[in-house]
Amino acid sequence: MVHYNSVESPYFDPNAANRDLEISLARLDHLRGHVEGDFNDSKVRTEIISRPLIPVFLVYLQVGEPPQEQAVAMDTGSSLFWVHCVPNHGEVDPIYKIYNPANSKSYAEELICSQYCDEAAFVNCVQLANRCYYYTKYLAGDTRGFLGRDSIVFKPFYDNQSTIDNGVFGCARKSSDFLGKYNGVLGLGTFKVSLVSQVGARKLGPRKFSYCIGNLSDPFYKDNVLFIGENIKFDGQTAPLYLEGGHYAVNLEGISFGGRLLDIDKKLLWRSDATHTGGAIIDSGLSVSFLQSIAYYKLEETILDFIGDKMERSDGISSEGVLRLCFKGNLYRDFQDFPLVTFHFENEATLNLGVESLFTLLQPNLTCLNVVDAYPKDLDHSLLGVRLQQYHYVSFDVQNKQVGFRRMDCRALRHICLICGGEEISLRKDEMLM
Repeated sequence: MVHYNSVESPYFDPNAANRDLEISLARLDHLRGHVEGDFNDSKVRTEIISRPLIPVFLVYLQVGEPPQEQAVAMDTGSSLFWVHCVPNHGEVDPIYKIYNPANSKSYAEELICSQYCDEAAFVNCVQLANRCYYYTKYLAGDTRGFLGRDSIVFKPFYDNQSTIDNGVFGCARKSSDFLGKYNGVLGLGTFKVSLVSQVGARKLGPRKFSYCIGNLSDPFYKDNVLFIGENIKFDGQTAPLYLEGGHYAVNLEGISFGGRLLDIDKKLLWRSDATHTGGAIIDSGLSVSFLQSIAYYKLEETILDFIGDKMERSDGISSEGVLRLCFKGNLYRDFQDFPLVTFHFENEATLNLGVESLFTLLQPNLTCLNVVDAYPKDLDHSLLGVRLQQYHYVSFDVQNKQVGFRRMDCRALRHICLICGGEEISLRKDEMLM
């Protein structure tokens, strides 16, 4: 997993540290289209185009035999894995050469749509003889082509690799209004077309995926990692995982500041099965997080009380009515006594946020909160972005509908790849390092 702030990313820009909010707003428009089925709304499409279409994480993998390098956007909010294919009739210019199925001896297109396409998966499929034609919207444009099979190789760390033989993916023959530099999208959503579901259905591994996110402010950090189907386990509580329209959601029950629980009625944060409101969606495409107002203002008030007159509040970073709380201070110099903030979920699961997860240093003397109020964007639920997930191993057990958060140093996962694909691997507490 390569973050857009990494020197290994084609989007790296050392002078654009404050892109988080704009990138998150672009992502939010896309998510709203999924949740509300609003893809035909020209306003939403225009808003997406007007913002930076930068994926938070790229995953570098190989497709085909012999392998063809591809760089794809990681997306827990969509399910289809697709790449641009030759011939492609859209205006695309990805990082690596477009995948050419004619150059892969293991590629095949004989597929039955009903085995992989869900009506609710935001992927329209049509059976054409023995081939499955697909069409789907993504960001400001769309992609269409045929579902195919081929070998897919992931390289979590160094020379260790994990291979999915005959993995089903979208071979995009036309992509309109596609403005990204990446080769496609790695959908990790809940529907049966996703690679996560394919691995579970074919008993190649458990229907699980997980990732570890480290220091996103360090452009030389290399230990962000993604696992698909690996049976990795750790001690600690897990929360019930709700599958909401292809997204992964949890019930946020409260927030504590320095061990003190803030006065928030958890019933106002819970998700509702009847209205599909409330709860918190965990999303890999958001940088900053959006918190329901009832919780956001309690958190903001508590932070301001703690800071007091130690630092001056900045005008902050704002866009379209969304304001990011900022202070005139240096994160690594002026926030060292800042207490631990904990998000509490069902079943006593927690997300423990140190100061570097909660804040980001945008300029030498400007530090901003990684959480904004959800109200200006008319959200009736919360969204948990990747900045809050820094220094955590996050495990999604899709089969058993459980999610776990473990605060840790991602370097502790390096040795796991030496034995990937074996029996269940347990992480000892002394390996967490944090």
